Amino acid sequence: LFEAYVQFVEYISFMRTMNALRNMKLVKKMKNGRLFEAAVKVDFDKSKHLSERSIKRRNTERERLISEERAKAAEEQRKKDEEEATRKAEELERKNRRIEREEKRRLKRQKEKRERELEQQKLEEEIKKEKRKLMIAKRKLESRRLLSELFLRIEDKNGEPNSPLEEPAKEEDLKAAQIDLEAKLRQTLLKEQEIRLRKRIEAKMLLRLGEFERKNCDEEESGHSSRENRKRKHEEAQS
Repeated sequence: LFEAYVQFVEYISFMRTMNALRNMKLVKKMKNGRLFEAAVKVDFDKSKHLSERSIKRRNTERERLISEERAKAAEEQRKKDEEEATRKAEELERKNRRIEREEKRRLKRQKEKRERELEQQKLEEEIKKEKRKLMIAKRKLESRRLLSELFLRIEDKNGEPNSPLEEPAKEEDLKAAQIDLEAKLRQTLLKEQEIRLRKRIEAKMLLRLGEFERKNCDEEESGHSSRENRKRKHEEAQS
């Protein structure tokens, strides 16, 4: 059952409707041939459904329901926005953590690479040091061998074996001979430098002297030409 309300502007229209619908029924025929009918009860609006007060009350209730629906929709939208913001924040945090992990791994790889390079460099330095030590040791052995051969040759020439006490003296003699040789070489280099310096000074002096002579020649030529000009002018004046 349901109630329907119709508001008429004129009373005569209301009376005609009352008379037309009195003792009438509503009938609905279904597709399968069955019929449904309901009696129509027509009466005055005793509940004041269409009065201004009732209409205002219903409008107020409608607005309240609409406001509640809007508030509910806004709350749902706010929750959705918060969930979306939370999801984005979590995604951004995961992304930042992933980037941070990748950066840490990259820095770790770089550090390990630098450490390996340093270890390799240290190893190469150690190898170079060992090679230098080995080379120095070889040179010392070679020097000792040469000195031994030299002493043996000296012994062969003199026919007398040298005592161990004479070896330091021989080493000192060799050092003194080396120092004398270096001093002679330095003197020779100094003399050569002095000779080259003197030659450069002489060349500069000759160059300046040549320029001075050319300048004097130019001045003499200009003076001679000026005297000739004065003499020629004097002769022309006398004639």
